[in-house]
Amino acid sequence: MRGRRLGELVGARGRRRNEIVGARDALQRRRRPRYAHLPMSLLLSMTSCPNCGAPLSVAPGQRHVICIFCNTNLFVERPATGAPVAQIRAQTASKDDIERVKQLLVDGKRDEAVDHYARAASVSRDEAEQAVANVFLSAYWTLVRHLPINGFGFFLYAVFVFGGAGLAAWAATQAVESPAYLILVAAGGLFAMLQLVRFLRHLASTLVASFGSLGRGRVLRCSVVREFVKQKGFFVVVVFEVVPDDGSPAFVDQETLFVGEEALRKLSPGNVVGVRFDGRRQHVFPTRPVTVLATAV
Repeated sequence: MRGRRLGELVGARGRRRNEIVGARDALQRRRRPRYAHLPMSLLLSMTSCPNCGAPLSVAPGQRHVICIFCNTNLFVERPATGAPVAQIRAQTASKDDIERVKQLLVDGKRDEAVDHYARAASVSRDEAEQAVANVFLSAYWTLVRHLPINGFGFFLYAVFVFGGAGLAAWAATQAVESPAYLILVAAGGLFAMLQLVRFLRHLASTLVASFGSLGRGRVLRCSVVREFVKQKGFFVVVVFEVVPDDGSPAFVDQETLFVGEEALRKLSPGNVVGVRFDGRRQHVFPTRPVTVLATAV
């Protein structure tokens, strides 16, 4: 009798566990991956902000855009689905709210930024998600992926790369006796490879900032995305109009930089500063220290 009762309890618990697992799997299948519906940056079209004239990237079908330079919330009007941008106009949302959205993004609080923008702009969460993600992709990742690094950065990447490679090498010697160590070989090798790729991006930017071609860069726009009090620096997005010293044609470039308070003052719109840029004209960095060649009139 007791054995049958115990069997019934075990069977009931097993069925309950299967029901929970099944419900969880069904929820995961229905849940849409975060930002899976968003277009890649290659699909973005470029236009300008009607309020300040700064460049804007607008994704196909996107209806709401944030200008990080003047903290303006913009509405994109299109004549038909998928048609080019017809008109962009300002929409109700305070500049303080847009500033708050940018700060939440840099702090890594993406969901809070989306919720705050949805409330401030009175839009659906999907539309808010697309607008906020566009800001995140176009500004934050540029800083993370292409910021020049100093000596400590070189040391840190060396630790990561050699640490991952060392782990993979050690695990390879142990895998002869236990194949389970092959997991560590793959993990260590993958980690080292990813860190090496990231390091090479930063190395390229560091070389451009130190040895790139010289030119004169007029600051067209400069937007402070966030202030870092402890580091005494600012996360800024700057638009330069660059005139190369070698006489080649001028060009315009937008860069995401981390600068100190003194450098920020020198990067005032209208000022002309010394810059260095790469051969493909994809990256422009002010000379170090930032040198003002001409001030705004």
